[in-house]
Amino acid sequence: MHKDVHHLVLSAIFFLLANIQIGISRLLVSMNDEQASRKFFHISIFMICAAIINLVDLKLDRFLSGLADESFVYVYRLLSIVEFMLGTLSTILAGYSLDRFFVLIKTKSRDLVG
Repeated sequence: MHKDVHHLVLSAIFFLLANIQIGISRLLVSMNDEQASRKFFHISIFMICAAIINLVDLKLDRFLSGLADESFVYVYRLLSIVEFMLGTLSTILAGYSLDRFFVLIKTKSRDLVG
């Protein structure tokens, strides 16, 4: 149960961060900076993908917990590896999105100040 809550909270955080990125993208459209707006929108897609992959990982984890009691050892191991890879991919996508987000915020704040 703890792991399920962990997956749901991470997905919610990823969706909230994507919402912030999309909000800034919409703000930049109103400021007539469509190039920067597109960049923020594109990095928000990475965050949304991370959130969706995390939800798929949760569903796969639930499936694996039901499969652990049966005699499908090889399928269980294969799906466990897939689950690990999905979790890793989700973390990489979210990290990339946040890294680009901070770089773009820093660049945009310099442009606005100077």
